[in-house]
Amino acid sequence: MCWYMVFSGDLLIGWSRLEVADRMKATAFGSFVASHHYETLQPDFLACREDDQVLMGLYVVGEEGQVQAVSVHIADYSDHGEGIEIAVYGISDPPFDQLFPCS
Repeated sequence: MCWYMVFSGDLLIGWSRLEVADRMKATAFGSFVASHHYETLQPDFLACREDDQVLMGLYVVGEEGQVQAVSVHIADYSDHGEGIEIAVYGISDPPFDQLFPCS
């Protein structure tokens, strides 16, 4: 299982291993580990944790390059004593089976 870099625009905001993959939905989920750059954007993610985050310019890059997906979403509930999760929806390229062969 590799680490995926998570970007907001050109800014590296964190990483995830995308530990859970759902082949039927071409979706992957995981814990999000924030970089020091995330702190500047965290208030925005807290405010839109349950909304569309398309304006945040999120994308994920792995060993195979940028993951093409319908959307990327960060659910930050750290203000409630919980962690931060990431979901990558509708993965189309690289092929899902190539990224998550064991799912």
